Amino acid sequence: MDLDDRMRASQPAVADAMAEDGLSALVTVPVSADSRRLGALVLGLGGRQDDGLISLDEPGSPRATDPAEIDLLWTLGRQAGQALERARLYEETARQAERSAFLLEAARLLAGAADLPETVERLAALAVEHLADLCVIDLVSEHGMVRPAARHRDPRLQHLADEVRVRP
Repeated sequence: MDLDDRMRASQPAVADAMAEDGLSALVTVPVSADSRRLGALVLGLGGRQDDGLISLDEPGSPRATDPAEIDLLWTLGRQAGQALERARLYEETARQAERSAFLLEAARLLAGAADLPETVERLAALAVEHLADLCVIDLVSEHGMVRPAARHRDPRLQHLADEVRVRP
C-alpha cells in the first residue's frame, strides 16, 4: 500500500480535498519557540500556480524538496513560533497591566471611603463594574452575619440584588 492509498484509507476527506485542489503532497513543518512545540504548519504542494510565480518544475512531476527548502521551512516554523510567543507575551503583559490598573483603582476608591458602609458600597460597585454581574458582600460583626451590600451590574435588575441583600 503506497502513501496515496494510505491517505485515502485513513483520511478520505483530506485526500479528496487535495485531489480537488490539485495537491500532490503535504509538508508538515513544526512551529516551535524556545525548544517548545507550539503547533504545526501544513503546506500543500503541487497545487495550481495562480499566483504568477515562476516554477522551474516540470508540470506533473513530483516536487523534490532540496536541503535549502528544508532549511527554509524549518526557519519559517521557528519564526512563526517566535511570532506566536511574542503575541502571547504581549497579551500576558496587557492582562497584567489591566489587573494592575484595576488594583490601583480599587485601592484609590477604597482609601477614599469615609466609613464601613461607604467602603462596602464602593467595593460592590467596583466589582460589578469590572469583575462580575452580581456582588453580594457578607461581613461578620458582633451581631452575627450581616449583608451590607448587594449590587447588580444591570440597574434594571438591581431590585433582585436588593432582595438577595435582605434575605439571610
